Amino acid sequence: MTDTLGLLRAVVTQLIQNSDMTDDIFINLFGPTSVAAIESFQAASLQVLENVVTAIARTMKVVVVIDALDECEDTKTLLGLITRLLSARSVNVLMSSRPSASIRKAWDQLATFHPGACHELALSPSMNKSDIELYVTETVESMITSRDLSLRDPKLREEIIDALKSRSDGM
Repeated sequence: MTDTLGLLRAVVTQLIQNSDMTDDIFINLFGPTSVAAIESFQAASLQVLENVVTAIARTMKVVVVIDALDECEDTKTLLGLITRLLSARSVNVLMSSRPSASIRKAWDQLATFHPGACHELALSPSMNKSDIELYVTETVESMITSRDLSLRDPKLREEIIDALKSRSDGM
């Protein structure tokens, strides 16, 4: 639940910072900007924050980006929140995740409730292999140049690069 609450707080904070219209919503819910208002905001429940996002979504388009969904502690709560947010027509959600059976199941349920809103783009490790190889090579070269990595044997450079590339598995 902490992850979901933290995510929602971040969304509300960004919406408030990036729109003049949301100041009134914040003041009405939490009071004039002060230490007490900030404490009230930080103590706000998931439901209160969800209501704030829904209220803001009535005045503007809201896009929520969630990276690494598979790393969240409570994906069930988070996916429930996403389902409810998608009910507000002006909220769009972009999620990324590594393959996971529980997320796959939740995604299928989400697509059932919001058929036109759910689109999937699956990437395989081979699709970004060249990007990873380039990144690893440039990073190792940079570390050698900056002397953050010191190699006595020049052959180690290739061994390090090969080991990192072979174990990356597309990540």
